[in-house]
Amino acid sequence: MYQLQNVIAIFLSVLIGLGAIPGTTTASENSSSDAYGDLIANRASAGRFYETDDSVWWANVFDERRLYRWDRTKSANAGGAATLVAGELGTAQYISEYDGDIYFSATAADGSYNVYRVTDGEPELFIADAFGALFYDGYVYYHNTADAALHAESIYRMSLADGKPEKLVDGKGHEWLGLTISVADGCLYLADPVDLYACDLETLELTNLTGGRFAVDGGINKPQYRDGAVYFYTYQYNDNAAIYRYVAATGKIEQVLLLNGGDFWCDVLLVDDDRVIFNGRQASQPDEGEQRVRGLYEFDLVTGTITLITTDITGPTCYLAGDDIVSIRCAADTGENAVTIYTETDDGWYGVTVRND
Repeated sequence: MYQLQNVIAIFLSVLIGLGAIPGTTTASENSSSDAYGDLIANRASAGRFYETDDSVWWANVFDERRLYRWDRTKSANAGGAATLVAGELGTAQYISEYDGDIYFSATAADGSYNVYRVTDGEPELFIADAFGALFYDGYVYYHNTADAALHAESIYRMSLADGKPEKLVDGKGHEWLGLTISVADGCLYLADPVDLYACDLETLELTNLTGGRFAVDGGINKPQYRDGAVYFYTYQYNDNAAIYRYVAATGKIEQVLLLNGGDFWCDVLLVDDDRVIFNGRQASQPDEGEQRVRGLYEFDLVTGTITLITTDITGPTCYLAGDDIVSIRCAADTGENAVTIYTETDDGWYGVTVRND
């Protein structure tokens, strides 16, 4: 059994060796269009991985998913290169940055689920009974759980100027998906298991964008905003699974990829600038002679090419890290604690895995 510090050192060495995480995906204050970078896509996998200019923040599966920071200015073998940030807080998720501070959601010792802020040193409570903080244009948007039944959280925003909270969308009658919300172009995009919605941030009018179209096909899964469109997938139990997008400029729903007799598996969808990463059982093209190969795939939005990255278990939490992909698996989801970094080489995709067994 590896000691925890050895496992972390190996993981960081892998990051350095592969050249992973070369830049930053910090979201700007006024996020719109593609200004979110990889933030929204990574939030669709619960946001347990985030990078800034000088650090990598992640929910360490080798230590009960507590929040750790790797100072990328130090060697992986240097003392203190990997630091436990929140020792009393478990299950860190929705990690992001705003105005130089780090924000994340976590479970406190009393069982409450809150949003915390890290400025210097220890985390401090930012919003109680809330999760999934997302910053946009002078406000922080979040799921409020203070007075709601399970899976019926309302969506709030709080002014950063005066700290005043405002309910935008009531949770009653809906089960708003906690994995991600997006704010762009004057709208809050959100989904329940059946439909995709938009809330006008001036009038607070809530509009159903999909009108029950996917109600019998597995509903709306992993919605995420990228470059003027909200992407999601549906299982389509009675037909073929597919990736769709709602295009804000036209108000139309477009089919991005039909899986040709395949389906989704392990709940991964990451939308990048010109590619989509997904887990599924993909029926391959006829000349390949293979059917329903289960694995992690890359779909090129420009050329339409589908590439199999790996047949290993990679979900349900995968993250974009520059051109690379980081898979962080925990025993509760997949039966093992492991981290794999996938990078593309001239000979195809290559993965290195760190385990603590």
